[in-house]
Amino acid sequence: MIMFRMVLATFFISLISSVLLSLSILPQRMDMNRNKSNRFQNPGLRQGNQFSGLLKWQFNRIGKVPSFSSARDLFPVIEPKWDIINSKPNELTITWVGHSTLLVQIEGLTILTDPIFSERCSPSQLFGPRRFTPVPFPPEALPAIDAVVISHNHYDHLDEATVKALGNQPVWFVPRGVKRWFVKRGITNVIEMDWWQEYQLGRVTIVCTPSQHFSGRSPFDRNRTLWSSWAIIGTEQRFWFAGDTGHSPLFSEVGIKYGPFDLAAIPIGSYGPEWFMLPIHVNPAQAIQVHKDVRARQSVGIHYGTFILSDEPVTEPVELLKEEREKAGMRESEFFTIQHGETRIIKNNKETG
Repeated sequence: MIMFRMVLATFFISLISSVLLSLSILPQRMDMNRNKSNRFQNPGLRQGNQFSGLLKWQFNRIGKVPSFSSARDLFPVIEPKWDIINSKPNELTITWVGHSTLLVQIEGLTILTDPIFSERCSPSQLFGPRRFTPVPFPPEALPAIDAVVISHNHYDHLDEATVKALGNQPVWFVPRGVKRWFVKRGITNVIEMDWWQEYQLGRVTIVCTPSQHFSGRSPFDRNRTLWSSWAIIGTEQRFWFAGDTGHSPLFSEVGIKYGPFDLAAIPIGSYGPEWFMLPIHVNPAQAIQVHKDVRARQSVGIHYGTFILSDEPVTEPVELLKEEREKAGMRESEFFTIQHGETRIIKNNKETG
């Protein structure tokens, strides 16, 4: 009886966390603009009843979810190359903090993507998905941040503690509808944008580009705010951050309008079970297609190896990426992964791609 109660409690905690993290229900019919209920929608994507799908997933995943203890220590954490970072390099340079958080440096600017330094991606630090790979460094160690791009308002991409730690020093670029959340917390240095809008920041152009996802921080605000990817266009190099996304037909348009990109950061995890996850996430095979769609010369895998948000084994995204890359006849350098904390310089090579 005690064991049964423990299993039942685990199930309900998992269910509640999933509802709060992903809002349980995806849009029934999607177009770019708001629908009659004033909610944002994706173009051309139809979804069935996702609440029943969520219940099916939660009941069937008991005993199948990767455990926190088994996931710990699977991914090395290394010291960033602070000498390079602190020199504010002009050449495109990335440092992976974990999940979807990258420290990006391009043409003298230092930019963060979807920063989360908290232990859990949840409404509370008492429950919800816990970081199984430690953060490589605390936010206090960051260099001066010029800008932050936010893809959407889910807890694993918009972390309140991290936002408050960074404050009004950087310019925050957010999709339409998200600025209000920041202003309520005293963060006013915010630029809110729609898909395809551009903003000039120093020598780079920040572009809000499409993604295929959804939004919300409670069961009551689903899809009230927009989701996006981001293009950062310099005079010499170009970077694209996919955010959190399924495979959108609009990515080809991104590639035509703003590619080729010297580097794209594309998610490769959180796709299991595929019957439930793939409309809003990509698996490694689809990630390679996204790489091709946006005309990336090189891509780096993100959105894996940090939090347990889905059912695939935590090391599987890297293993499948290698398999799919070989099937596609691609070199490892064309779509690679890096270690938590690793700093890598992306060479300016306009002759490739």
